[in-house]
Amino acid sequence: MNRFQTIFNEINRYIKYMIYDDYIIMSKNYFLCMNEIMAVLENTFSKIQNIYFKYILHPKIRAL
Repeated sequence: MNRFQTIFNEINRYIKYMIYDDYIIMSKNYFLCMNEIMAVLENTFSKIQNIYFKYILHPKIRAL
């Protein structure tokens, strides 16, 4: 479990760095970058939910 926690903590650290960096120039490229990162994260979290449902939640529901 520690491995997963480490990965999520790293993702969290990078996102906070990008958002709270004092030297960021709010430009078109910055917003394009952030929009692309958000799209990747949304797709990733959606895939994680699908995998969780497939292997954990669905078998629990079927067992009821």
